[in-house]
Amino acid sequence: MVNSVELFKSLEKKLMSTNIEMINEAWNLSNETLQLSKSNPKDCWMKLWDKPLYQGVKVAYANKWKKELVDIGMNNIFSNFVDINQFSVDYSDDKFVLKGDLGKLINNEVKAPKRKIYAIYTGAHMLNKRMKINTKFPFYDIPEDHQKLEFIITQMLEELKKINNAPSWWGAITICHFLTDFGLAIKPDFHVCKTLKHFSLNVDEDLVIDSFIRGKTNLNLKEIILINQTVFKLKNLLGQEYPLRYVDKVLMEFSRQKLFGKVA
Repeated sequence: MVNSVELFKSLEKKLMSTNIEMINEAWNLSNETLQLSKSNPKDCWMKLWDKPLYQGVKVAYANKWKKELVDIGMNNIFSNFVDINQFSVDYSDDKFVLKGDLGKLINNEVKAPKRKIYAIYTGAHMLNKRMKINTKFPFYDIPEDHQKLEFIITQMLEELKKINNAPSWWGAITICHFLTDFGLAIKPDFHVCKTLKHFSLNVDEDLVIDSFIRGKTNLNLKEIILINQTVFKLKNLLGQEYPLRYVDKVLMEFSRQKLFGKVA
């Protein structure tokens, strides 16, 4: 990654001068980062439940659905989500039917696709199973090690297997999105990858990123890990004063704020 540190810091200064709010937001996100293995159930739920809303849609839509769910108390109703007397989901013929008092409330108040509600449901069941093993720290066994990201993602995907004969609707990218809040990963966002295209990368990384930003949406796990490792390398070159969550957000904003101009 020749000259990547100089390029990053140059763009960082440019972002500071053109949109200091994004720099401040990046630091705020970094300061809110928790340690997953030592996070309590409520903190885990708050970071976990909304992530499926952002899968494959514009942020504006996901934010709208999130507000609707927050307004009905989603931040505080984890126990209802795993209580069959309060909420359950039937799945057949590729259709989801939400039942129980909570199901009725969601049906009446929330416009999010049912498959996304189901993904929240499966995430809640994963957390609930973990809480039965460790009440205080559900993700106690997750290593704080970027080099073990593939293992972490694979383990969580295994835990999110089918419920009620339906797929979990979680994928590796959505798990990465969850892990960003704990400084363990970056989400392979379109804008992050557009930025990375401008850094000096090796051939394999460049091919993966170029394919993704030109329309390939289904990155496989190896490609997701490769993109994460690219950012890990940059973060390590920048030094300890640059937390991963900060680097992730700033890389995204370099593209979103069009600091490069058009990508060839």
